[in-house]
Order: sequence, then structure tokens, then C-alpha cells
Amino acid sequence: MKRIYSIVLAGLAAFTLGCDGDESSFSVKPSLGFTASSGSVLETNSTGIRIGFYSNVEITEPVTVKIQVNNIDGLTYGADFTTDPEPVDGIITVTIDPEDEQPSFWVIPAASTDDLRNINFQIIEVSGNKLNPGQAATLSYTLSITGFQPVTIFHDFNGCTTDFSTPTGFVEAFEPGSKTDRGWGCRAFGVGPSRAPRASAFGGSAGEDRAWLIMNPVNVPSGATVTITFSTFSQFSGPGVINMKWSNNYAGSGNPLTATWTSLPTLDSQFPAVASQVWTTVTGTFTNISGNSVYLAFVYTGGLSSSSSSWDIDNLTFKVE
Repeated sequence: MKRIYSIVLAGLAAFTLGCDGDESSFSVKPSLGFTASSGSVLETNSTGIRIGFYSNVEITEPVTVKIQVNNIDGLTYGADFTTDPEPVDGIITVTIDPEDEQPSFWVIPAASTDDLRNINFQIIEVSGNKLNPGQAATLSYTLSITGFQPVTIFHDFNGCTTDFSTPTGFVEAFEPGSKTDRGWGCRAFGVGPSRAPRASAFGGSAGEDRAWLIMNPVNVPSGATVTITFSTFSQFSGPGVINMKWSNNYAGSGNPLTATWTSLPTLDSQFPAVASQVWTTVTGTFTNISGNSVYLAFVYTGGLSSSSSSWDIDNLTFKVE
């Protein structure tokens, strides 16, 4: 039986700076909380996952954080999971040194025969450096420990039959200040030929294209292997390049620059030359991609309304195993 465990740190957890007029905001009160709202890890990952803290002020003296372990719902500490440091009477105590580059504690999964179980962690005390616990939303983190089924997502884009439309399973987003009347859109220039999304800036409104084609999110547990494969083709000898990025905190729509994105140079280096007109297979395998909501983005930048290269993407496979 596949086993899924969920470690829940009460509530939501986006560490967000408040407005200056908010008496309880981090911009007014020196505070500490968790760095993110969620994460996931395979039950076979013996290294475990790091749960990090963030402060809105510089830490200049040791800080002690106490985290209460609540509602151990059928799981046994030591048999089903451990933490580093270990809890004492249900309380994990973490001491943050000013020299710590990644203040955190660890959760390490262990094999178990139980089904879904929940554990609740909550920051209950912060002392030192004149810090307080952060806003309620920053005091929690949701971690899924899972033995998951491999996932393969494949897009041949042939169902995208309307010219210039965005393919199902993706959103198109533009950086602020870029032209928005071109970017990505399905055309009949795929492999074979077939249907495929094309990026181009030529024509329309004056300006530069900075258009993102972003795949719908996928759950990728920490420790999983992600393989990305697709075919790509470049036509016309104008400006415009493609880069690959991933994020686990994109909002799902709107300005992509509000999220944190990690480049994928292993894929970027395989793109063919501009205007080469040769279908090229791009592929890479990664173990550093993880999160409950992983977004993969094709980023087209530099094309101009007066002169632009074009890029086609086809037969995309995103595999998690």
C-alpha cells in the first residue's frame, strides 16, 4: 500500500510583510516565523526536509524558538518520523545563532504501515534579539510525507486548435512594461507538422516581448526525480531568446516576477541557435525541484515588434518518479 503522511503546522504560513499602518505587521514589530507555507518529502528520503525560519530583522544574538508538537494522530515518534532536534515533553527547542545561514529544524520520515496521519507543530515562544512570534499566518507550515505513484504529464498540444490561443494546462503571463499583443499562442508549426505553442513578438504594438508560458502546478515531493523533455524549433533571425525556470510559490496567474524562480541552465544550454530551423530535443533530469505546487515556465524575452525570432515548443513530458 502506498503511504501518505501529513505533517501540519497549524494554519497557513506565508511570511508576509504587512503595511506600515498595521500595528501587528512585521514592518512595525521585530518578529520571527516560518519561511514558507508548505513542503513535501518522500517517506524514503532518509535525509529528511529542512523547515526554515525567517526574521524581518537582523539576528545579532542567540534566539530560542519553542515549537509545540500537537495531535500526534496515531504516528509514533521514532518509528514513523523523527525530528532534529528531538522534542522534550512535546516541545522542540531550536536555538538560532547569529552565524546560522539557514536557521531551521529537520523532519525525517521513516517507513510505516499506517495510512494518513496528521501531526501539528506550532511556534509558541520566541525569545532573544527582542523578537516576537510573527503574525498568525507565519507560525505554521504544512509538510506532506508521501510514498507517491510516479506521475507523467504529456502535452502534444494538438487539442489547441485555435490560432494564437493559450494551450490547456498552461497560463500566459507578461512582465510589467512588456508588449502583450503577441507572446505565446498555438499555431500549426509543431513537429510533423502538428499543433504547438509559438513565441514571437513580431508586429502589433511597439515594444519588447517578455512573455511567460507557465504549466499548471504539479506536486513534487522532496527527493523525487524530475525529468523534463520537449522538442523546440527556432525560425527567423531577429532578437528573442528562450529560458527555462521553475517556481514553487507562483500565484498561478498574473505578474510572474512576484514569485521566486530558479533557472534551469541544463535545459537552456540545449536550445538550438536562433533561426536554425531544426527540431531539437531538449531533456534534463533534476533532483532539486520540489514543492506542493511546482510551476514550469518557458520564458521568451527580447523579441521586438520590428524584428523577432520565433520559437515553437512541442511534445512536452514532465515526469516525477
